Amino acid sequence: MEATVLLKVLEETDRHTLSFDMDDFDFLWHTGTKAVYWDNNQQDRFEIDYAGGGDDHEPPTTEQDDWFMYWIDERIGALLAFKIAIASGYEAHLLWDREYSPKPCWCLLTDHGSEVLDEFC
Repeated sequence: MEATVLLKVLEETDRHTLSFDMDDFDFLWHTGTKAVYWDNNQQDRFEIDYAGGGDDHEPPTTEQDDWFMYWIDERIGALLAFKIAIASGYEAHLLWDREYSPKPCWCLLTDHGSEVLDEFC
C-alpha cells in the first residue's frame, strides 16, 4: 500500500528517485588502504566530520581487522559514499583528514573491503 502511494505521489509531482550500489561507491573514492585510523602515529589526524548515526555514533576505539579507509575529494561525494555504505549494510564513519596532501579531504572509515582495493592491498 505505501509503495503504491509513493509511486502515485512521484507520478503527480514529477519527482525522480535515484538508486546506488557499491559499484557506485567504488567510483567515488580515489585512494584507499587498510585502516590506519588506530595507528599511534596517526593520532589526532582524523576528525569525525559527519555522524549519520547520531552524535554518539563514533568509530570503534580499538583497532578493527579488515576495516578500510577511502579518501574522497568533494564533500557531496563523501556524503554520498557514506550513505551508500550505510544503506548497503556496512558500518561507516565519515572523517576529515587534516593531513592529506596536497589538500585536506574527507575519508570514509568502514568495514567494507572493495574488490578494487583488494588489487592493491
